[in-house]
Amino acid sequence: MTPDSAIRVQELSKVYRLYSRQRDLLLELVSRRPRHTEFWALKDVSFEVGRGEVVGVVGRNGAGKSTLLKILAGTLDKTMGEVEIHGKVSAILELGTGFHDDYSGRENIYMGGLCLGMSKAEIDRKFDSIVAFSELGEVIDRPFRTYSSGMKAKLTFSTAISVDPEVLILDEALAAGDAYFVNKCMGRVREICSSGATVFFVSHSTQLIQELCTRAMWIDAGRLVLDDKSAVVASAYNRSIWAETERKNQERNENARIEGHTAQYDVGGSRLRITAVRLLDAAGTEKALFDHGEPFRLRIEWEGSSDQEKVFAMVRIDGDLHHAVVGIDGSDHGFLQGGGRVSGRGAIEFEVPALHLAQGTYFVTCSLRFLQYPRSREDYLHYRERVAHFSVRHPDRHFVHRTVYDPPVVFRDVGTAKRTGEAA
Repeated sequence: MTPDSAIRVQELSKVYRLYSRQRDLLLELVSRRPRHTEFWALKDVSFEVGRGEVVGVVGRNGAGKSTLLKILAGTLDKTMGEVEIHGKVSAILELGTGFHDDYSGRENIYMGGLCLGMSKAEIDRKFDSIVAFSELGEVIDRPFRTYSSGMKAKLTFSTAISVDPEVLILDEALAAGDAYFVNKCMGRVREICSSGATVFFVSHSTQLIQELCTRAMWIDAGRLVLDDKSAVVASAYNRSIWAETERKNQERNENARIEGHTAQYDVGGSRLRITAVRLLDAAGTEKALFDHGEPFRLRIEWEGSSDQEKVFAMVRIDGDLHHAVVGIDGSDHGFLQGGGRVSGRGAIEFEVPALHLAQGTYFVTCSLRFLQYPRSREDYLHYRERVAHFSVRHPDRHFVHRTVYDPPVVFRDVGTAKRTGEAA
């Protein structure tokens, strides 16, 4: 380990023994025959972090990030490998450590601070600023059990984030409470990152990783997949997430086409039925992940017959919050087999030249109906709810608003209007 290094990890591994039944542990000890399976939470992880470096860590849930943080913090034993850390370490891994419902907020600040490695004198010095940061001065002497969950989160995070570490190990998921307080907490994290401290920072937000960190690591299935500049790691990790999203969407869509597999809600279809719904790009390739603004084609395949004339398709696209965001009335565009009686097999397509939906996951509901007025439930021939899934990706978006429609926008600076009487 060089003098300029703060953290050195060499071939670090952690294995857990998993037992299907509690008594298997005792039987294993008595018989000396293994009755467990092994789960490697970490496997041969090696890296070095320099003093003053801010390093982000990304990875899916269960990838091994929390295990790594706990080993670095000294709260979990390793199975194999070496870990060296130079400097005073402060680890914020779990909110509420040292806090107890029967004690007051004031007493809990002291207990929580001691658990974080601060001395009583240090807590005395920081007490007023901790209370001010939490904005709970009026209730600081009340029992902790009388606090709401949001108030508890504020006090525990305010205590945790008051440390002045040489090496900070931080789980970003700890930021809790309302949006205002979360922003306040992340402002404090930014201060620590720019203070010269060595920071090892786990986050699910690749945008935040790129903002705070110059370097990032990607951990997957217990292994270090990539260690590079934060922008490089964020890009690679995001690509893997979108690839997995598309794979799952395609799997769902394929399952919906398997004979006997119904949609979430399926009505009718005894004579005329929707047999498949396919999502296509401009080249006609079936896919389940689209970039914002690219062409989108939806093909509905059908078979059977109907005595009704002017049969058409209707399409509804729902967002993942169960709101309808797009509705297409096929009677405005054309009818199956020219509007006469329908028989045999066929397919129709709806094309959206540019898909201006916001980033997110969407669900397609389709139906076959015949034209009659007034419209009612009686004119449904087949209805299939959430029969296809797709996702929209917004390229190079640093901050994604929680919107539904995300249209192209033209910006113009038209200048400031002159005041009345001002010379031209």
